[in-house]
Amino acid sequence: MEDYWYGVDKLTDSEGVSRFPVLSKLIQGLLVIPYGNADVEQLFSHINQIKTKKRNLIHDDTLNVLLHIVR
Repeated sequence: MEDYWYGVDKLTDSEGVSRFPVLSKLIQGLLVIPYGNADVEQLFSHINQIKTKKRNLIHDDTLNVLLHIVR
């Protein structure tokens, strides 16, 4: 996919001006967004390790601090 959009970004008119400057900027921004869910799955795994059945009343602020320590 990156190769395709790289080719679109390099398209120019007869004067050497980019044909799709706005589209190219948009696609560059979109391609940096991860398209997987591994980060989310890893976060849920960390939450499950910290917030167990015995510690189910842990406050959200405490959980947030602990997650920052784990990462």
